[in-house]
Amino acid sequence: MPYHSLNPIVASFSTPDPFLPVELEVFIETAAADDFFVSLGVFSLTSDSEGQVTEQIRSLLHAALMNQVYLSIPGTATEVELVPGISNKFKYRYRHYASSAWSAWTNSGTDFVILGGQAFEEFNNTFTTTAAGAPTFLSPEPNGIALLLAQGYVDVLCHIAGELTIAHRYFLADESSSGTEITTFTTDRPYRVVRIPVVPAPEGRAPHFNLEVTLGGITRSFAFVVDRKYRHRKYNFCWLNSRGGWSCLETNTGQMSTLEVTQSQADRFVTHAYYDNAVPSAMAIWNTRGTKRIKTATGFWPSEYLDVLIQDFMLSPLRFLWSVELQRWVRILVYRRSFTFRDEQGCNLLSYVLEYSPALDSI
Repeated sequence: MPYHSLNPIVASFSTPDPFLPVELEVFIETAAADDFFVSLGVFSLTSDSEGQVTEQIRSLLHAALMNQVYLSIPGTATEVELVPGISNKFKYRYRHYASSAWSAWTNSGTDFVILGGQAFEEFNNTFTTTAAGAPTFLSPEPNGIALLLAQGYVDVLCHIAGELTIAHRYFLADESSSGTEITTFTTDRPYRVVRIPVVPAPEGRAPHFNLEVTLGGITRSFAFVVDRKYRHRKYNFCWLNSRGGWSCLETNTGQMSTLEVTQSQADRFVTHAYYDNAVPSAMAIWNTRGTKRIKTATGFWPSEYLDVLIQDFMLSPLRFLWSVELQRWVRILVYRRSFTFRDEQGCNLLSYVLEYSPALDSI
């Protein structure tokens, strides 16, 4: 089973005697070539009184995966594709110093590390699944909101190599099935990450549908809901979620912008006759900075579609807004956020309000 890079990953081994100098070297597979490893550094340690060494290496592996996260940012693809940079092999080796000489290097086994991890409410060391070969949705919860302006995606971790069957299952208003769109995709080795474009239900169908993936005879389902009401405009966001994939969110209300301006002044030189100078502008440099903050809201959705999703959105280090003009994702910074609840006959509806601005940089 693979490890999440934000959950505990331990390099442990023993030495023949206590308190011996030890060297530990950690390797990770590159995204460019299978089974080609690069070193993340050699670290000097000392075994304990029982000759044991236990060292956390998750920070190293997480930093290495974050260094290549740009490879996995969603684009505009409309076909199923492999996603590099999220899942890679890792290993380590070690040696000890005794009798005025270093021992030979001892190699560990090879395992997989997946970008992300549940930093809240769940602290499992590895993935949890009832079937070893089951596909895993890289999402904090098994449902989402289908995007209409931008292409929405779901990232799936395929635990075994083989043919992945992908089915979009749509429904009529009476909840009867209205047909299924099926595609297939073949992976060549275990723990590949596959990105599946989400196709919202066409007109005349119920405003919800299921995405079902089958691998090795095991099926997992992801539920989507679609807003069909008229909206002046929709805004689409995506973010790197805690499971290592990319999640999508749509806001269905208007946006309000505010411009915050700060100014500063620095004297080029100091003079005693400052206010008597005929050209005071030549004596100072003016600096004006403006930050546009934009407020929007998701509109009311059933709480089970937003509660964990929003928590995951806020904890993400990478969040993007889809720019219709540029046809690309633009990185954003999120400032203020709040929830609005509406409970009508036990509906338990939830709206999420957020305030953001373009980050104006690149990763």
